[in-house]
Amino acid sequence: MTVATHHPYGAPSDYHAPFPGKDDRSQYLNAIHYTDHAVGLLIDMLARKGLLEDTLIAVTGDHGEAFGDLHKLNFVHKNFINEENIRSFLLLSGARWGLTEPVRSSRIAANGDIMPTLLAYVGAPDPSLPGRDLLAESLELRKVFFFKNALPEQWGLRDGKWKFVGEIRTGKAELYDLSKDPQEQTNLAVQEKARVEQYAALCEEWFIRSDAEYTARLADYRPREAARSVLRSIAIRVPNCRARDSWRRSVSRKRRGCGRIKRLWCGPVG
Repeated sequence: MTVATHHPYGAPSDYHAPFPGKDDRSQYLNAIHYTDHAVGLLIDMLARKGLLEDTLIAVTGDHGEAFGDLHKLNFVHKNFINEENIRSFLLLSGARWGLTEPVRSSRIAANGDIMPTLLAYVGAPDPSLPGRDLLAESLELRKVFFFKNALPEQWGLRDGKWKFVGEIRTGKAELYDLSKDPQEQTNLAVQEKARVEQYAALCEEWFIRSDAEYTARLADYRPREAARSVLRSIAIRVPNCRARDSWRRSVSRKRRGCGRIKRLWCGPVG
């Protein structure tokens, strides 16, 4: 079930899929339909066994999916960080709430907030975790950051209605007011230069800080050994010695150069 909605998308051959098309979008919708059906079967099974009243069900995804309709070169999920790529969901179902109908929240969050939310729900909050309890009445909304390392490398943030995307190497920027432009069609970067500069600086600071915070949580983490491990894996995959040596020189230049370049293999994802 966990890979059904991942490209190339799929559902069991004997599953009655409602969308007849063979295109990617139809197959994707069929995969979502099947996944929803599978979650329903899980809930029914828990109810039959008398476990549903004592169970919290959480369903989420780690990214969205693009089909080239909103941005013509944007397909699947890894090459851009438009809303269709990065916007995901968190579905929670728990008997404790006693809800008679679904409640929808528009709070902006990140995947790192899921574990603190679940732990707080079961009465075992852990203040050492970097995320937030999204169900807390006192939740303070804050900026949410993201990045991609597929070329061209980009970082970005959400700040209320504002969505910023910047190319790490070139500084090329995009800025959207999602309250008026949810499909990101009108780039306001030129009109909002001061805001763009502020957001770019915040992304750079987060990018560097989060790397240090991430590695500090790794038991027995040794930066030099991690770098050597990457080089060894490259050596195995790239038998051409010139290509390998060129890659090593490139990494060396980056690490001596601008602080905006980060050891991407050490940092957090998303």
